[in-house]
Amino acid sequence: MSDLILLPKAEAKSLEEHYKRAFKCSVELYILSAYLTEWCPPSKLSTACVTFRMIIGKDYGITRKKACRDVTRWLPREKKSCFLVAQRIGGFHPKAMFWREADGSLHALVGSSNLTRAAFSTNYEANFYHHLKKEQFNEARNWVERISGDCIDADENWLKTYREAPNGGPTNSKGKTASEEFDEALTLPSPADARRLVRQRRKQIQEYQLRKAGLVQLFKQCANGKISSAEFYEKLPLHWGHKWKNRLQGAGWERSGSTGDFKALSQAFLAILQASDTERDDVVVTKIDELHARKVAARGAFLSEMLCLAFPSLYPVKNDPIRKFMKAIDFRVTRGASEGASYLSLARLLRAAVQADRRGPAKNLAELDALLWRTYGRSSGDLYQI
Repeated sequence: MSDLILLPKAEAKSLEEHYKRAFKCSVELYILSAYLTEWCPPSKLSTACVTFRMIIGKDYGITRKKACRDVTRWLPREKKSCFLVAQRIGGFHPKAMFWREADGSLHALVGSSNLTRAAFSTNYEANFYHHLKKEQFNEARNWVERISGDCIDADENWLKTYREAPNGGPTNSKGKTASEEFDEALTLPSPADARRLVRQRRKQIQEYQLRKAGLVQLFKQCANGKISSAEFYEKLPLHWGHKWKNRLQGAGWERSGSTGDFKALSQAFLAILQASDTERDDVVVTKIDELHARKVAARGAFLSEMLCLAFPSLYPVKNDPIRKFMKAIDFRVTRGASEGASYLSLARLLRAAVQADRRGPAKNLAELDALLWRTYGRSSGDLYQI
């Protein structure tokens, strides 16, 4: 089925109906807009929508801060990390929606209309609605995820440096763009022994890889109920710890770890390991929120270290040095976001920081963590007692 929608005509209702359907019926929804000047959604996002991405552009300062804040308030708490801006893309100009419904049907709405009231009424617009084939939808999904890699959250951290036109023009008084100002605000620490620390951290990741198979097997045994949480905790040092030089944090977790629900945590970690690259961020958010609801204490420092070891370019360790770094640069998590969404926002922000610091020694989040420990850790002595 295809539908050509030319506005302004009676088809205006048809355009709005397609939007309403996408928000109401989707289980997977991607929205891309060259800019956002207002936010007047046709309905709430369906609670059945598992995967959601909304990506806007920032070129020429056309996007409005109020509209961005309206989106953030509108999103449910577990989806607040799903509203992104194409920070590292120049010439971002798509106006499209792609969605999948519970019955497996695949849809696209592509054209000139932005998400404004005028797009449904007075503007002259041309749009095209189409049922997609699976291959086409997969191509669109992968395209969106590639774009997401050059995005950051469109939150208050970004809005601090973003300038609406015409206020101040595209650059500030020093000739810097808003994107350059944002990168400067994310300046990473550079301790004197940074390169040594990074080499040390790379060795730790290598040691983890050597023992990864045994560690994953331990998670599987606990997830399947073949061993208890207490047995998991007892056997954990056989695969991970300072003895093997593959532990990233200092002592402290042991005080509460022995009583943790490692069955639930193991099931969550394995689900993240087994997720596809395009789904992994969403699975991380969902599983952390589930563990939060079950009050599984090890979802913090321990799970985040497992994620950082397994995916050193994607996920940070939640620890005191990162909290101090965020405070030092005056960046905050989105108000009202769930724990999982907050963690993904943090991960995306740190990914952007590493990307911006092209000449720095840290090339991923695991290596950045070593520099943060040296700068913001409790001791300036040997970093991890290894």
